[in-house]
Amino acid sequence: CDQTGRFILKTELKLYPESKTIENEQSLLEEVNPSIHMANIENQEKKND
Repeated sequence: CDQTGRFILKTELKLYPESKTIENEQSLLEEVNPSIHMANIENQEKKND
């Protein structure tokens, strides 16, 4: 039980370290520059039309 738990944790850390740091950086950028983030969303919605 203990070994499998450690194995899963290590596997998750190997698979998803980039995505976790990217998510953290994005949320930090949104807090610092909310107006820029909103502008980006509006631009993406225009592109989809």
